[in-house]
Amino acid sequence: MDTAAQLLLLAGRSGVGKSAVAEEISSQLKRADVGHSIMDGDWLDRCFPQAPQDLFDRNFAAVWRNYRSVGCSRLIYSNWASVRNAERIVRLMGEDGTDVQTVGVLLLCADDTARQRLVGREHGGGLEWHLAQLATPRDDKDLDLATPGWAHRVQTDERAVEDIAGQIVELTRWRQTGINPEVSVPRMHRMID
Repeated sequence: MDTAAQLLLLAGRSGVGKSAVAEEISSQLKRADVGHSIMDGDWLDRCFPQAPQDLFDRNFAAVWRNYRSVGCSRLIYSNWASVRNAERIVRLMGEDGTDVQTVGVLLLCADDTARQRLVGREHGGGLEWHLAQLATPRDDKDLDLATPGWAHRVQTDERAVEDIAGQIVELTRWRQTGINPEVSVPRMHRMID
């Protein structure tokens, strides 16, 4: 590929709105005629019985390779710890030493907001599991402290998904570059402030 890859990482706990925001970002980019692809990390190793340890890596690399083969150079990737795993994700993109412009965003919300969103979307055992995660004190529960400083923090409480997505699209600067980006991408895979 002769167009350098660009990566948007969306992170945050269950109920913060990662999937809804990713879908809305995609919609806004489509309306602006900006080429991109979208991937949700939660779907890359879901199988029973337990997936082999490397299944996520193999699936991510294969899906990205397929997106690249049809001309995609931008990826919106959502997963609760995507920003913390930025180096791994960039490695899995297999860009053979080319630059990957990376923007990381940690979505944040209050416990009550997350609980309300989960109750609205989850059913049965899925709801019970997610609510138990909210109630369980863990060292990594405060993702804000565990997330690298280069990532942007975006509050989602009492905000429309369109507003949140619009803010993040501006952070990427992708709308300015359209289908065929002519951007100067920093060396290595410098995280964008």
